This record gives sequence, C-alpha cells and structure tokens, in this order.
Amino acid sequence: MRVHSEPSVEAFAHQVLPWLGRDPVRHNIAANLVSARAAGAVPVEEGALWLAVHDGDDLVGVALRTPPHPLLLTAVGPDVVAALVDWCAGHLPGLPAVGGPATASDEFARLWAERTGAELSATRGTRLFRLDAVVPPLGVPGALQQAGPGDREVVLAWVAGFFREAVPDEDVSQVPAMVDRHLDAGEVWLWEDGDGPVSMLWVDPPLLGVAKVSGVYTPPGSRGRGYASGCVAAVSQRILDDGAVCSLYTDVANPTSNKIYQAIGYVPVHDLRVWRFDGATAG
Repeated sequence: MRVHSEPSVEAFAHQVLPWLGRDPVRHNIAANLVSARAAGAVPVEEGALWLAVHDGDDLVGVALRTPPHPLLLTAVGPDVVAALVDWCAGHLPGLPAVGGPATASDEFARLWAERTGAELSATRGTRLFRLDAVVPPLGVPGALQQAGPGDREVVLAWVAGFFREAVPDEDVSQVPAMVDRHLDAGEVWLWEDGDGPVSMLWVDPPLLGVAKVSGVYTPPGSRGRGYASGCVAAVSQRILDDGAVCSLYTDVANPTSNKIYQAIGYVPVHDLRVWRFDGATAG
C-alpha cells in the first residue's frame, strides 16, 4: 500500500471523484468536501490534507482533512486503514482526531493507540440514511415554501439553534456565509403553517447522484406536530423527482429523529464515529 499526499485539491478531485462515485451515498461527505473546494465554492483551509491510497496502480482508499475537523476516512478495509496509520505516524504525529465509517475509524483508533500510546475518547456517533421512495406523513398541517432573502434572519436564528443542539462543539464562525450561500442557491426550505415558518432544512445539491438533506430544525414551541416530517418528506420527494437519491445523517443517540426519518422511508446505511486522541507520541 502506498499513501500519496496530493498538494492540489483540483488534481485530487480529478483523481478521486470517480472512485468515490462507486459508492456515492457512503462517500457523500468526502465528495462534497473535495468538490466544493476544487470548484472554489469554499476556500481551502490552511493545512488541508488530501490523501490517496494505492495498491499498485489501483486507487483503493481516500482520506482527507479540512482543519479544524478530524481526519476523515472513507469506507475502506483494514489494510488501507493500517497504511493511513503508518503515513500519519510519520507525517502527522500530532493528529488530534479521526472520523468516518465506524468500522474504519474504530480500527484506525485502535492502531493509533497501539502505535502512539494515545488515550482515546469517542464522540457521539451519527447514522447515515438513504431514501429511494417517500412514505408521505399524514395529517401534517401546512405546506412547503422555498426560503428567500427575506427569511435570512429567521434562518440564521434557527441554524444557530440547530448547531447548539446537534453539534455544540462545532465552529460556527462560518455559519452566516454558509446560510447566505444556501439561500442564494435556493437550497433552504421552510415548512409554513398559519402566519409563518415553523420548521426548516437545507439541501446540499446532488453530487454523484446523491443529494444530502441537512439542518432539519423545528423551534421548541412548534415541535410535536409533524412539521419536520412534512418538510423532510416534501423536499425528499422533490429530490427524487429530479432523479437523485436522498441522504441524511442523524445522531445515533436521538431516538426521535431516527424514528421519524424511517417512518417516511429513510433506510439506515451505516454508522459513523469520531475518535479524539490525547497524549499521542507517534514515531
């Protein structure tokens, strides 16, 4: 196994996107991160890392890092994981964390602890779902509405609420720019009932045939009425009608979200986990 660090994200995208496209649902996060930076839609972070693993002439694995986020693994086997551990021990001994499909990240963490003596701590896991056919929820009042510039303040407030609840440790400094980007592209959707919006989500547009539903949020005073289910189901149907597959991620420990998404047709694909490292002494 040979690990190559590619300095150019544009060259990396050209090299790895066809491989990621072989399993586009499982590899959706990696593909989106690479594509957005290769296209210039998102600035490349200082210290970003683009790793391709080869077995002879064959590409067999991809990993990447967009600081301050952990090293992101793709759905790869133990031999590829071991090669990445060896490379990181020699080139990135202060690696703070790794994430990705649980089977790969668990194996990386185990080998990293053996190699470095690092202490391991796991964050809450996430679960990837896909949807190929919507089961519409019944009796949800209201209707879907595409968000516009006049909705920016409520969307910003709700995205802040989403981050506080779902990913409280996440860096939110880029949230306004992210919201503006999604609003400008028409990718933010609201569920409206009565006098105004009661739930929201945004969509990452299709890449390799897969669109990702994200940021599903209903403010506390509007919960328990099915608004999120109605919003997700309606947007998911639009995605399917446009010829793409739907994907989304949930907190494994949140039984409510896991239940409502499965009720409208989402099917679990795999779990993901992040491991943090303390006291590493790679060598």
